[in-house]
Amino acid sequence: MHSAGAARSAALGAFVLMVGVAAAALLDNDPARHGLHPDGAAGEPGRAPPKSGLTLHETLRTRAFWVFYGSLTLCTIGQAMPFAHLVPYALDHGHAKEFGALLIGLVGVGSVFGRFVLGGFGDRVGRREMLTGVYGAMAALFVVWAMSESAWLLAAFALLYGVSYGGFVGTCPPLATDYFGPKAISGIVGVLYTGAGIGYLLGPLAAGATYDLRQSYTAPIMGAVVLLGAAAALSRALPPSGTRVQPAARPA
Repeated sequence: MHSAGAARSAALGAFVLMVGVAAAALLDNDPARHGLHPDGAAGEPGRAPPKSGLTLHETLRTRAFWVFYGSLTLCTIGQAMPFAHLVPYALDHGHAKEFGALLIGLVGVGSVFGRFVLGGFGDRVGRREMLTGVYGAMAALFVVWAMSESAWLLAAFALLYGVSYGGFVGTCPPLATDYFGPKAISGIVGVLYTGAGIGYLLGPLAAGATYDLRQSYTAPIMGAVVLLGAAAALSRALPPSGTRVQPAARPA
């Protein structure tokens, strides 16, 4: 049975790989060849309009970038905790492994909803406000998590946490584009997300070490609440939504 299951998994993986490669081969990554340009801009086929905004070097000299970077890093240190510790938390409270797997699935379902719905809603209410809102929502949900033992409360937490996490993921790149422009946005977002990499590395490790010392998840969860609150405060220090950041003046 084990070998049959492994063979089916390998076949499924090979099928997905072939479909993915075929789909990638059909992509046209140069809309300018067809006279299609960002934001409805008109132009001649093959000639994309020049991109406005800051270079990566100019962006790294702005206060806004580092405030954004700090808020994202603090957020992800706390935000990463459920991915590593939600299932062990459920097991500690007498739930089955299958229920723990269901919780992770609910996070994923909520995340899809948050990316599409909250991301679009941020276009209307302001992306900075949306980012602050999802930070605050995650902090509040972690307080609920610390008090949750029943299956329905844990399921509600997982689903709503996924929604707020998806809103975070769907808001950060557009907000960075608002501030710094599209000129070097790929590199800017890449550097910005090194903060998330730090957070996702440190968060689960710190939570696990704290649990080992306390034999309880209350302290690491409440620590995550503090970090998410600090991230929300930093995001409020970002420029207003829709602002195009200017690079710092070079020293004379």
